Amino acid sequence: MQTMENGTKQMDSNLTPGPVAETVDRSTDYDVVVLGGAFSGSSSAILLKRRFPELKILIVEKSEEFDRKVGESTSEVSGCFLTKVLKVGNHLSRQHVGKHGLRMWFHKETDDMPGDSTEVGPAFQGRLPTFQLNRITLDTHLLEEAAKLGCEIVRPANIKNIDLGGIGKNTVSYKTPDSETHEITAGWVVDASGKAALLARKLGTLKKNTEAHPVSSMWTRFKNVCDLDSNEAAMNMPNRCACVKAQRSFSTNHLMGFGWW
Repeated sequence: MQTMENGTKQMDSNLTPGPVAETVDRSTDYDVVVLGGAFSGSSSAILLKRRFPELKILIVEKSEEFDRKVGESTSEVSGCFLTKVLKVGNHLSRQHVGKHGLRMWFHKETDDMPGDSTEVGPAFQGRLPTFQLNRITLDTHLLEEAAKLGCEIVRPANIKNIDLGGIGKNTVSYKTPDSETHEITAGWVVDASGKAALLARKLGTLKKNTEAHPVSSMWTRFKNVCDLDSNEAAMNMPNRCACVKAQRSFSTNHLMGFGWW
């Protein structure tokens, strides 16, 4: 995310609520305008509101409803952030799937079955919480939490223009479905627009790295996937299944080949 400061006292990283008199500039419509209301935008707004309750925060989200995104498999670091900093562990435990580590399957032949592959992965569930996330569910929950804390939400709305004018002179224009254009002023502008990279494009700082790091990927969804923890799998791979107590199906399973995974 990229931010533009309005010349007020810099907000420290302590998340304990405290006085905000020195950080609030009432000469602008909003203290903070967040461009994008999904995970990054909502999380930023939530943490700011918890630390500085008096801040006036606006979240401008493009979509009317969140759509599917590439599945999120968290690391232990992001799991700790979600549970210990953002404090959404209860939601994650009830609405998402616990992750059982990173698991890799190395193939000698392209048609190797799991029992013929070399498996590298944890035998037991890790001590630190990790999750397989449904981003639609999580993004919706976080935006609702931001609204409960007092953040204003505008959605759907398209950002039409951003002017970073410096101290108290940042302006953001957005258009709503009724074709009405709104212009607001903000002390800070937070870009949480994801791949749209609104501020990076505005400032000309978006750089491609296709020559130094040429990669490609494909995203798809499969049905009728074999359950690696089923009784059938245990009968076909008795020795392999007996040594792993974690749930293979809840791992992030990587099929490894020469030059690809």
